[in-house]
Amino acid sequence: MLPPLTDKTSIPKQYLAYLQELAQRSFAGDISTDLAARITMATDNGIYQVLPTAVVFPKNKADIQLLLSLANLPAYREIQFTPRGGGTGTAGHAINDGIIVDTSRYFRKILEINLKEGWVRVQPGVVLDQLNATLKSHGVFFAPNLSPSNRATLGGMFNTDACGKGSCLYGRTSQHILASESILSDGTVLVSEKLPQLAWQNLCQTPGIIGQIYQTLADTIVAKQVEIREKLPKLTRLITGYNLREAYDVDDQSVNVNYLLSGAEGTLAVTTELKLKLTPIPKAKMLVAIKYREFSDALQAARLLLSIQPAAIETIDDKILAVARFDEIYIRVKPLLDPHGNDDYTKAVNLVEFIGENQAELSLCAQALLDSLEKTKNQLNKNCGYYVTSEHHEMEALWDLRKKSVGLLANLAGNRRPIPFIEDTAVPPEKLADFVAELRTLLDKYHLSYGMFGHVDAGCLHVRPSLDMTDAYDASLVPIITKAVHDLVRKYGGVLWSEHGAGFRSQYIPDYFGSLYSDLQKIKTAFDPYNQLNPGKIVSSLNKESPIFKIEPGHYRGEYDRQIPPSVREQFSKAIECNGNGQCFTYQTNEVMCPSFKVTQDRIHSPKGRMALLREWLRLATHAGLDFQQTPKSKMSLLKGIRLPQNKDDFNRQVYEAMAGCLGCKACASSCPVKVDVPHLRAKFLAHYYTSYPRKWRDYVLSKSEIISNWQAAWPRLAKMLNPISKTVLHLLGLRDLPKLPKQSLNTFLKSREIPTLSLEQLAHLSPDERVKTVAIVQDTLTSTYEPRILLSLYDFLSYLGYRVYLLPRRINGKVQHHLGFLDQFEQIVFENEAYYQEITAAGIALLGIEPSLTLCYRDEYAKALKRTPRFNVLLLQEWITQQIPVAKASITSEPYWLFAHCTEKALITEAERLWQSLFAHFGLNLQIISVGCCGMAGSYGHYHEQQAHSKGIYQLSWEEQIEKLPADRILVTGFSCRSQVKRFSKFIPKHPIEILAEKVSL
Repeated sequence: MLPPLTDKTSIPKQYLAYLQELAQRSFAGDISTDLAARITMATDNGIYQVLPTAVVFPKNKADIQLLLSLANLPAYREIQFTPRGGGTGTAGHAINDGIIVDTSRYFRKILEINLKEGWVRVQPGVVLDQLNATLKSHGVFFAPNLSPSNRATLGGMFNTDACGKGSCLYGRTSQHILASESILSDGTVLVSEKLPQLAWQNLCQTPGIIGQIYQTLADTIVAKQVEIREKLPKLTRLITGYNLREAYDVDDQSVNVNYLLSGAEGTLAVTTELKLKLTPIPKAKMLVAIKYREFSDALQAARLLLSIQPAAIETIDDKILAVARFDEIYIRVKPLLDPHGNDDYTKAVNLVEFIGENQAELSLCAQALLDSLEKTKNQLNKNCGYYVTSEHHEMEALWDLRKKSVGLLANLAGNRRPIPFIEDTAVPPEKLADFVAELRTLLDKYHLSYGMFGHVDAGCLHVRPSLDMTDAYDASLVPIITKAVHDLVRKYGGVLWSEHGAGFRSQYIPDYFGSLYSDLQKIKTAFDPYNQLNPGKIVSSLNKESPIFKIEPGHYRGEYDRQIPPSVREQFSKAIECNGNGQCFTYQTNEVMCPSFKVTQDRIHSPKGRMALLREWLRLATHAGLDFQQTPKSKMSLLKGIRLPQNKDDFNRQVYEAMAGCLGCKACASSCPVKVDVPHLRAKFLAHYYTSYPRKWRDYVLSKSEIISNWQAAWPRLAKMLNPISKTVLHLLGLRDLPKLPKQSLNTFLKSREIPTLSLEQLAHLSPDERVKTVAIVQDTLTSTYEPRILLSLYDFLSYLGYRVYLLPRRINGKVQHHLGFLDQFEQIVFENEAYYQEITAAGIALLGIEPSLTLCYRDEYAKALKRTPRFNVLLLQEWITQQIPVAKASITSEPYWLFAHCTEKALITEAERLWQSLFAHFGLNLQIISVGCCGMAGSYGHYHEQQAHSKGIYQLSWEEQIEKLPADRILVTGFSCRSQVKRFSKFIPKHPIEILAEKVSL
């Protein structure tokens, strides 16, 4: 039985009073104090966890002004705020125990594009890739390039002064800020831009907080520029946070507050708008991928590569390359990095990019590099080959490999996981190899493995030692190693952080600023006199000091995970392994992950959010005595659990609501670098949840849906007669737009072709020769009941190929039981089906399935239930057929068909679409793949009454526009759910690819 779980963390009375008054004063945004919302914001992409008191999502600038002006009243000066963007940081700069101010939900507009003057005005919640996708058609882009560009917000980039690939050419975010609008701690609006001497001097005389700020700047950054320029490290990757050197221009004596705000991590103001400088998109690019036998060789080559002066030099080590071979990305990069299959040969890669006005110019640059490589091949540059490309898709694949480095490292096996805490050190590039050699000696001293990647041209290397943060000893190494690395980078004239902000590393700021530290305090005091903005980061106000966060036990996520027993952590391993990289927050609507987050913009409805909730649920449930050792029994009872709390403080219910929004598309199981499988973990949660909470009647009906469908197919006339009654009943159960029986049933089709069924008894009578040319179709209830024409097309096509085709008797697949959390029933189905299908497989007969989600259940969910690979394999049509036909292709003369593939098919079989494409090409047919996300139906999800709006919204994200601009008779859709969704919203039923192939061979 699942015990009641309630939030035992009390919210201070002052915060409750403040939030109540905030709501009464017409705050237009969202306010949340429930544990689920707070847990979701308690972590980022790092090792820390701090539970906030509340989370607010302001809708407009007036909301933020109200937030801060109200907190400026004497009664509320203990209230603290931490601005948050994409939550992709690694140093904890956007987590704190006050109120999280998240601008990613509503501040997402691109306000104005001025191409004539070369700028764009945006709100802080706009994602970097979102902006550049909009700008692309204008031939310009926002230059700073980050690995998490598909989910990093511009506000977050501003607050950490972010940079990444190509920073030596394009610089940091701060160098592209023309103006900004922020709200100060008392609610005052501050518009910041470069101000000439007379203008900022006049502002010093202005009454109020703005006058105090500029007078403080005059007394600090202006008065002490000589000391500032002498003391601070002279690096391309200067330490972030209060850029004293750049905020004052000694040549024209201008002041630019944006250099203080950029990198301030929200400790000075809350950003509401940014005016960004635009850069012309390079007309030509060329990429050289240089392969090495040892990572040290790649680093030693840095000096040579720097002398060529490319736009960017990025490095990837052997750890990342090894784990990438098990990721979807490797299919794209293997022809470029490992065309001959010598996987163990390449141990490191340097990616060297050239940009310019034309390809001829870049070819000369690349040739100069190649000539240098050949000359020094047996000296410093011990490369083992290279690949040169100017093809967009190839360059994109290689850069995507580099971008995925963080997530790929997190997918390494074992309890020790690569973690960020010495994440973004930087030293002068010419000293990088020597620095890394000493760093490796240091890490080897503690017997740690580690992954390395980064920006060779900037001397910035991302290093992730592997530690088990649930182990007290490993956790104790974090501050020890951090201090040692800090000392090491200073020895080489470098900095501990150069890219990802100070955050919890703020304790080391005095070591870099020295006597200037007091000037940082003065600046903080002028902007935030009561220390209400992200306290504990960078520096404290002089008026009201508070402790600066330190790297020490007390704020590690691992301390919470440690409270979950090891056996339970093993059962829910992917929830523990989720490192918060946030790939599931991608803004791109044509990517399959994650539809529920895309349509809600609520991080609770994302794999990262759901895993955060699940970890906390496991911790609380364990403390409450829940036994995780056995699969819960799913007994039918609608009254069970009514004694449990059913209110907003019921954490069981909060986790359930987050899980209920999952469509089960399985995109997270492949697109997530850590391979978090939310549908699988959701099923395990539901199994426990329903031991105490009542199910809806529809769950029991849906769990019998395969039996009901089989009955409908066997008695179609009776089923149609009862249809009005059935429809009314199902409507009352909360189900909408369920599939209808076709005019002709499967039985009718079977008679027209005399398609034989195959029993185990008949199997014994087949000779070995007969078995070689025999194939068995594993029926699924959706195709056989509602679209038997597809099964008939498959029969015709396979017969054309010369195979004897049998139908296997209908058997319950179990996908629905798994989805609903009837795990004991599902496991019984799995064991019975394996015993049956194993006999057919042992006889050497291929098993084929039509519907992707049900077919792939046999190898995915079945394997998890069995805890091993099933002893049979049901192949998708395109998987098996492409193995049987010659590789040769016919000349393609037809108009194109357009393929829309099922989410689960794309998620679990990376080559699924390409196989269909090659199959069509074999028959001279042109098949083009359409890149879309989820259609929004996803099995039963789109039929639930409460999900109708979200289901339609997801369809409109990517499917609707593509479907409606293409000719209906040329659209092919592989999934039954997807075809049902197209029928529902675009009013026609698209064909399955096998129908076109059957038509082709019958001509």
